[in-house]
Amino acid sequence: MGLPNAAWHCTHVNYKYKVCSTYPEDVYTPISVSVPILVASAKFRSKNRLPALSLLLPNGAALCRCSQPLSGFSARCEEDERLLQAIRLANPNCNYLYVVDTRPKINALANRAAGKGYENEDNYTNVRFRFVGIDNIHVMRSSLQRLLEACQAQCITVSAFLSGLEASGWLRHIKTVTDTAVFIAKALWEEGASVLVHCSDGWDRTAQVCSLSAVILHPYYRTTRGFMTVIEKEWIKFGHKFAQRCGHLEGDIKETSPVFLQFLETVWQLAQQFPSAFEFGEELLIQLHHHTTSCQFGNFLGNCDNNRQMLRVRDRTYSVWAHLWDQRDTFANPHYRPNNNAGPIWPNTAACNFMFWRGMYNHFETSLQPRQSYLKALTAMQKRCNELEQEVDQLEDRLTLLQGPRPDKAQIRRLPTSVGLNPPPPDSNSMSTPSLSPGTPQDAYAGVPNNTTNLVTLPSSSPSSSDGSSGVDDDDDDDDDDDDDDDDDDFVISNGVLSCSDNSEGLE
Repeated sequence: MGLPNAAWHCTHVNYKYKVCSTYPEDVYTPISVSVPILVASAKFRSKNRLPALSLLLPNGAALCRCSQPLSGFSARCEEDERLLQAIRLANPNCNYLYVVDTRPKINALANRAAGKGYENEDNYTNVRFRFVGIDNIHVMRSSLQRLLEACQAQCITVSAFLSGLEASGWLRHIKTVTDTAVFIAKALWEEGASVLVHCSDGWDRTAQVCSLSAVILHPYYRTTRGFMTVIEKEWIKFGHKFAQRCGHLEGDIKETSPVFLQFLETVWQLAQQFPSAFEFGEELLIQLHHHTTSCQFGNFLGNCDNNRQMLRVRDRTYSVWAHLWDQRDTFANPHYRPNNNAGPIWPNTAACNFMFWRGMYNHFETSLQPRQSYLKALTAMQKRCNELEQEVDQLEDRLTLLQGPRPDKAQIRRLPTSVGLNPPPPDSNSMSTPSLSPGTPQDAYAGVPNNTTNLVTLPSSSPSSSDGSSGVDDDDDDDDDDDDDDDDDDFVISNGVLSCSDNSEGLE
């Protein structure tokens, strides 16, 4: 992202998590904002989650994230207003700032009774507010439960399954998250405006849309390494509560929710529309979802970076990224073409473009007939093609070494007779020096080594017959000599063996 630069810097205001316990220690903020302003703004935000930089585009537009303000019905904070103004002014190419509240507006209004809520438009200069209506964790949990019930029903009809899928509302939620990410990405890319995103506490819906916007905008985050980076940054470092959302420990079931699963599915939906834009396939997404609950690795343990440090996760567990990176060939997408997808990808968010993810929700077979994956078959085919191409290259190299430099015609005419064959010595009168016909291609010389002792002189006529004749007609001697000059046999050298093209037997 080209950081730090003249407008943004890394501040240590959260050193040892003394300002916000669920944020990383290092956060990027506008360089024009002092530490007291940051501290005051954090106190005005839920869980002290102050506005911090998430993504910076080359055009100067910045994507920031935070939690809801503690505004209630009338409270305000001048330091928070100055921080949002500094975020807007850090982008010289646009004079307004978007504040995207990912909650339904009615939910934000209800939070005012608890002293929270949303920003008052009258207190913030050149700020455009927008509510997008992503439902809370409780609605998402119930939706997933209904979806799984429809998937696991026995002997279900097509109409019953589709009715269950529709009743779950799952794809509608996936579409809403995708719509929000597309809006944010277009505001950053096309309008060049900076965007501030928050939900209630800034660790669920905010993480979804910020990470998905990064995937839409930048091809790096569509590579295997980049996708790992965006998850580490937006989800793990910024405090998504994996322990509670994934139910790692016994606790309140109401705190569990498939928030991270929804993000993985939105990425899968993008991959269906842009199959050549992602370096990885769905198997990586499935493995990531599996390891959020397997607890085999330490990345998804705890609720925030501070928890993991107290648990000494880095010293006592392994990293899932090293494991997945070693297996990256297994997750490779054979359709990946990075040169064709160098910029943003803009998905079509019409309802008809969202599909049921069979690979995730019906991952395990329940029938005797195994399901075949065309991606695995295509990957195996490409792997075999690469192996064959390597074999061809090796054979061409060996052929070049075996051929060596080509001899001239004079060397071929002086072929000795002592190596390779032991024919009966023919009459010298019946032997004639072989000559190459004028139509013999240059490839006929291929395979003739420099050492002419390995070459064999072949007769142009049959050896002496068994009746003792010399094989030469004395009466037509002159005519035969003329014919020998005109009708010399054509000789071909192949794989180091010289043979005659007439009806005589080949020599080996």
